[in-house]
Amino acid sequence: MIEAYSKVPRPFGSVIATEVFRTGLIASDTDFRQFAQYGNLTGLDMAIMQNSYLYHTTQDIPSKIQPGTIQHMGENTMALLKHLTSSSADLTNIKPAADTVFFSALGGLIFVMYSKTTALRIYTTLSILAITIISRNVKRQHYSIYFLAFLAAIGSLLGFLIGSNLFAFMLSIVLEKPLSWYRYESFPILVFGPPSLGCGLLVQYLFSWYAHKSNSIKPGDEHVLSHATLSGLMALNSIASVVAAYFNIGTAYLPGLGLVSMLSSLIINDFILAPITGKRAHIHLPVYLTALILPGFMGVEGLLAFLDLFVPMTGRMGHEVHVDFLIASLVSGIGFNIVSISFPLAHRFSRQALGRFLVFLLMFTSLVGFWFTRPDWKIFDSDHPKRLPILHMENLTSSSPSFDLHIASMDRAPGFEKLVGDLIDTLSLSDQSPVLSSINDDIPDWDIIYPVSQFLKSYQVPLSLIKHQYLEDEKTRYVSPWTDKFKITSLSSHLDFINQQRTMVIAIDHPGIIWTVIAFTADVVEWDLPSRPMRGKRRHHIKEASGFGIDRWTLNLTIALSETEFESAMANEQIQKGQRPPISIDDYKAQDLARTGQLKIEFSGIDQLGLYPARSKPKRQPHSSSSTSPTQNTHLGWIGNGNGGPGLRLFDKLFDLLPDWVDPFLLSAVSNTGFI
Repeated sequence: MIEAYSKVPRPFGSVIATEVFRTGLIASDTDFRQFAQYGNLTGLDMAIMQNSYLYHTTQDIPSKIQPGTIQHMGENTMALLKHLTSSSADLTNIKPAADTVFFSALGGLIFVMYSKTTALRIYTTLSILAITIISRNVKRQHYSIYFLAFLAAIGSLLGFLIGSNLFAFMLSIVLEKPLSWYRYESFPILVFGPPSLGCGLLVQYLFSWYAHKSNSIKPGDEHVLSHATLSGLMALNSIASVVAAYFNIGTAYLPGLGLVSMLSSLIINDFILAPITGKRAHIHLPVYLTALILPGFMGVEGLLAFLDLFVPMTGRMGHEVHVDFLIASLVSGIGFNIVSISFPLAHRFSRQALGRFLVFLLMFTSLVGFWFTRPDWKIFDSDHPKRLPILHMENLTSSSPSFDLHIASMDRAPGFEKLVGDLIDTLSLSDQSPVLSSINDDIPDWDIIYPVSQFLKSYQVPLSLIKHQYLEDEKTRYVSPWTDKFKITSLSSHLDFINQQRTMVIAIDHPGIIWTVIAFTADVVEWDLPSRPMRGKRRHHIKEASGFGIDRWTLNLTIALSETEFESAMANEQIQKGQRPPISIDDYKAQDLARTGQLKIEFSGIDQLGLYPARSKPKRQPHSSSSTSPTQNTHLGWIGNGNGGPGLRLFDKLFDLLPDWVDPFLLSAVSNTGFI
């Protein structure tokens, strides 16, 4: 499929992104997974990447799409379809993309692909050639310098990573200003680039100092430091590319490209320029420019592309993820390949000049840090908004419905607590202060968006019941329409006395409710879902995404019970059959014992007419033989007047209070608990 994609007019992609997503470090997925996981189908997952700050927000509308995007996507899609349906396309022996190295350059004008087996051969051949060329120019008395230069190259790589992550630690942990670079994709280069380069050059400064102090370099041989440093970088790229390719890591092409760039420059230096000038083991000035061409074009383009992809994504990766370290490592890792030629170049200058440049980088880094952490610096704006999921939850567990407002954040940016406090104080909805919620598998508050819910930081606000008891006219008392409609029941139940198991068929009725999800804790032996259940007593979440008009779904389930649970389940079955007297309402101890043999299921879903602002406007009522009052407490009335239930009325007041740098995700949901 990658080969087919290479035939399109503007191919754009890299194996790096594929491998990063495959690790699971970045939680991102698309609907294509359903076809691959459950349908065992092969395909390409293509997406629009730029300006994904607005992805799945209220501004994700056609007018925000960049001009030419649809044409670009259409041309690529048509070319791909034509190739796949042509006689030259072989669709019978498709190899997994995991076996292929691919990357694009110059905006898709260049697209390179080869197998990982070929990659290992190429990188090994280049490494042998590099070692051969390097060794022919090394004098015996300089062996130690070349070895130290190799160690210094490793040290500079570590310096790049350590420098950027130390600065990320200062910004996000010490100064408590994470995501200060979020508003523009290229800001991380300005923030993390200087400390990375500074720490990398600091290692070279120490290398030069030690070489002179130990008398490894004789007067007049200072040029050897540049040649040795370039050779050390080539050796590092050789080892990194070969080792990574041996372990089938496609990202090995990055050090491979660095090796190609430096090797070709060294060939020009040693076989063309050196014979002309008569200077052996001397790096000529044009070589630095030659070595910068390949990283300068492909490296810079690649870094900008990855920042375009990952920087907006950090705004929705969750509160617990330290995205500053992720972006800092990305900038320093790719940046090292781009500017590593500056290390041998630094040795053309005196150590004093290099020291002054390091001081300049330190001052510049401090200035950048001050600028990005100043009090009036805005992390978000209307074009790069903060995502704010807001959930109005109607809980049917008690005899009369209760209401909670949940306000969540999907990032680590500061100011979330103040935003929540200001909203609640302005609305005056509750006498209680917002409470920080515990987010884990056992808390069902945000199950409607599970597993995204596990990445949220959420505050819960119990709402005043009195203010939610009436509809808009403040005369018609609110009566929940979901009490008898949104329910979970057992269609059948059977006990296996031999294996101490219980098999049941559960039905979930949800007219008017979408995105329903059930959550329970049990040792599941078998169910009628595509994937096999993991054994052991654990938390399970099952989500439903049926089509419009389907108001019921069922689940066949077999669970293993403990001895106590099985005895309680037998007693419950005997009560249902009339073999035992029913339990008294006042006998709380017996009721608790009976529930031991029942399966506790927490279920919730979204009111399909409670989506704001989509359902906030009046809608035309469907034809009906009976007239319906516009204020009648039914969904039909809500469609007619656009006022909706308690959630929509609350959102209508709350929406105008939100700052323009916030993009709210407003949902009305219903939850309940059943014992089966």
